[in-house]
Amino acid sequence: MGSPKKSQLIFSESVTALESWERDRIGIDEYLDRQLRRDDKQEIKSTVASILFSCFRNRTVIDALLSGFADRIRPRDRRLLR
Repeated sequence: MGSPKKSQLIFSESVTALESWERDRIGIDEYLDRQLRRDDKQEIKSTVASILFSCFRNRTVIDALLSGFADRIRPRDRRLLR
C-alpha cells in the first residue's frame, strides 16, 4: 500500500495537471511527459495518468452529479472535484 506522502504527491500532481489543462490548454500527455519525466516522479506517472484519463472519460457523469450542488461549491473546488 502507498504511503501518505506518495498519495499526496499523486493527488497534487493530478490537480496541477488539470489546472494546467484548463488554464494553459496544455495537453495531458504533454504534461505527463514534461512534468513527470524526472526519476523521482516516474513511479507515480502511470497512476496520475490513470486518474486524469478517468476524469476525462467520466466527465459528463461527474458534471451531472455535481450539478445538484453547484450553488454550494466554489468554482475552484468544483474543478478539483471533477
